[in-house]
Order: sequence, then C-alpha cells, then structure tokens
Amino acid sequence: MMLEAGLDIKVASVGLGHANTQITRDLYMKVRQAVLDEAAERVLMLVQGEEPAGVQEA
Repeated sequence: MMLEAGLDIKVASVGLGHANTQITRDLYMKVRQAVLDEAAERVLMLVQGEEPAGVQEA
C-alpha cells in the first residue's frame, strides 16, 4: 500500500485524483499491526532523545 510505504497522504490523494485527503484516508488507510509497531518505536526514540530514521524537520 502506498501509505504504508511512506508516501505522503497528500501526494497519494492527488495521484489518485481525490478532491481531498479525507477521501484517501477513508478509502485506503488500513492500519496494520506492523505500522502501529513502527509508530510506537518512533515515539519511543523521540522520547529517548533520538531521531527516528526518515524524519524530516519542518
């Protein structure tokens, strides 16, 4: 799935021709346990003062 691969929701939404990102989320965003585990790991790293891989500063 595009979103699980890390593609930004806005990029996926535009690519799929959706009027907004909510449509994309409603249709395609399925949270699997692996995705939840990765998110938890990233939060833990942030709490410990580490920077998770793939995180970009705004």
